Amino acid sequence: MITICQIYLKKVLDIFEGELYQVAHDGLTIKFMHANLPKRWKEYKYLIDTFFLLLIKGSNAIYQVILYHWSASATTVFFRTEGGLFEPVKIAASSLVVKTRKEIIEDDVRNLKAQMESIDFVEVLNRCRDYFSKFNVDRREYFVNRLLLAQLQHSCETGDFKIA
Repeated sequence: MITICQIYLKKVLDIFEGELYQVAHDGLTIKFMHANLPKRWKEYKYLIDTFFLLLIKGSNAIYQVILYHWSASATTVFFRTEGGLFEPVKIAASSLVVKTRKEIIEDDVRNLKAQMESIDFVEVLNRCRDYFSKFNVDRREYFVNRLLLAQLQHSCETGDFKIA
């Protein structure tokens, strides 16, 4: 039996469950997006290349598991928040809700990719942790401090055991 809610959602939202590389989109602008934040830059880059320019000013995006022990890629969302492109609205558990402050243009994508080529993940994750420790975070001590584990994970993954 199909409920009214299911019919309404199909008319309003494109819902896709599966691997990121399998997502098909019609190219129309995006007003709301909920994404399980990829844990690797290559996967996150695909998300940016495929959907980033379709977000319009005022779009809402939920990035699930930004405050997670495997979220060094959280730095990309933080760069856009710190740079004023995204306005953080709320953090619930480990997920961040943001609103797009302006139209996203090719230069925004190019600049983000350039930043990611020379990023010091440990330094940026420290800034990210400081930033979100001042934000109204649900169970702040538990979730914000997970970024320390993300720093450790990234340092181990890149073989920088002295930093780890």
